[in-house]
Amino acid sequence: MSEHRDRVIATWRAVTVLSWPIVVQQVLNTLMRSVDIVVTGLFSPAAVAAIGLADLYAQIPFRIGRALGTGGIALSSQDTGRGNAKTRDQAVTQALLIGFLVGLPIVIIGLTLSDVLIAILGAESEVVRMGARYLAFVFVAAPLRIVALVGARSLQGTGDTRTPLVVNGLANLFNIIATVGLGLGLVGLPRLGIVGVGLATALSRGFECITILGMIVSDRTELSLRRPRDATVTKQLVAVGFPNFAEGMSTSVANFPFNALLLVFGTEVSAAYHIGRRIYQQLAGPLYRSYSVAARNISALYSVYW
Repeated sequence: MSEHRDRVIATWRAVTVLSWPIVVQQVLNTLMRSVDIVVTGLFSPAAVAAIGLADLYAQIPFRIGRALGTGGIALSSQDTGRGNAKTRDQAVTQALLIGFLVGLPIVIIGLTLSDVLIAILGAESEVVRMGARYLAFVFVAAPLRIVALVGARSLQGTGDTRTPLVVNGLANLFNIIATVGLGLGLVGLPRLGIVGVGLATALSRGFECITILGMIVSDRTELSLRRPRDATVTKQLVAVGFPNFAEGMSTSVANFPFNALLLVFGTEVSAAYHIGRRIYQQLAGPLYRSYSVAARNISALYSVYW
């Protein structure tokens, strides 16, 4: 009985140690999106609706990154527990490469079909115009977004949750400052409106991707890049990540007809919904996402030791 209690206490301590940096990271990440809504709210309800509709499609690279990151976490945690650094680094490198390549077609779609993607939901012309501009920037940065997600979650799989916190925190701080500056034309920057908000997002994703990769190749983390040589790892990444992607996208896809229905009642109704949704995400999102990552790490490590 005493041994079981000690093990439970040790597990809770491990979950807490792993999860608190992720909680902070997720708070900053959702804050970045919240600032986008606040800034665009100063333009018009159409701008808020445009951001909200574009964010529906922005879920696609996010879900891909999380899915590959889930595979990276699983393999990284298990190989770290076994002390097999070579296999772990090959798996992480392969996940990063796959993520980047999968993101390239999204760039092409963003540059050619952004207006169609917003218009198909039934938005009015002004919402389509602004939403297409914002979505183009988001999709152009998709490969960088996916790589950053995979890299961060792979680091978390080694038990290092603080490095992703610092990198993501700096990227989000950069995004917030750039969004306010470029969106509203403050501190001597040009007033670009919704284009500035999208540009800030793209630049911050690039900063996050480069910094995460820099941390991986440096001596500050356990991970390093290693040329993949085993096709079995690809199958494992797909096998672990695809169910996560399918589950996440099933939720995201359900939001499309709902948002199309909201647009029937008007742009202002759509804008009001996205403001309320963002408040909910800001308060609840960081908690369930962080504990999910921590529980997955603990489970993977326990599968090795017990």
